[in-house]
Amino acid sequence: MQNGYNRGQGYPDYNQNQYQGGAPEAAYGQDPWAAERAMYQQEIAGAMPYMSKVYAWMFMGLVYTAAVAGAIFYVPAVQEIAFTPAVMYGAVGLQLVIVFFLHGRMRSMSAGGATAVYFIYSTIMAVIVSVYLKVYMEVNPTAVPMALAATGGMFGVMTIVGMTTKKDLSGIGALCGMAFIGIIIASVANMFVGSSGLSYIISIVAVVALVGFTAYDTQMAKREAQALGNSVGAAHAKPMAIFRAMSIYMNVVLLFLYLLRIFGGRN
Repeated sequence: MQNGYNRGQGYPDYNQNQYQGGAPEAAYGQDPWAAERAMYQQEIAGAMPYMSKVYAWMFMGLVYTAAVAGAIFYVPAVQEIAFTPAVMYGAVGLQLVIVFFLHGRMRSMSAGGATAVYFIYSTIMAVIVSVYLKVYMEVNPTAVPMALAATGGMFGVMTIVGMTTKKDLSGIGALCGMAFIGIIIASVANMFVGSSGLSYIISIVAVVALVGFTAYDTQMAKREAQALGNSVGAAHAKPMAIFRAMSIYMNVVLLFLYLLRIFGGRN
């Protein structure tokens, strides 16, 4: 998934000349983990400039989505337009087009093109979120804060996992991707079947997949930061950061929606 990323070059080269006294033990006393902790801290510090850009774009998308969804939810005139079947089916269709045909190309776009795709997608998600909010605020309003709290907790935990684990999560990312293809197929089939039980199972599987995706995308962002190195300010780095931010943004918003379906009940 990474452009030019070499896992063997992902970590700084530590040698004995770095440490006073000629050996890590001399610099860090008798603590056998001190050198590894220092290496990890330097690795995280090096990734922070790029990671901060990724999360700034991600949170910008979340704030924008919340603002647009709120405007749709609280303004009746806008709600009447947004909640028509044509708009809803169009939003879902355009969402799939962006995910399958444009999202992967964002890294090779200009910064302006990547930004446009991101905010078009965020607008579409705002329409979908507003519909969910209208339904669940009427049927089960307590489900909304519960889903928000659970989303925040899961996102925080899996972000830490993605940043700190030494295990390669590429396999988990591929597995979650295949799971989501199955989820889409099952969801389309359930539109005709109308099974609340199947919908509940789909939501649970989706939550598990999105949790895995969150850890995976966090690790990918960290690796991109390592691959970029001192080139984080280069022109190609911005669309890459927007692409990764949109990936994490999708995880968060979809996780909230599927948790809302779980907490809101099968009906």
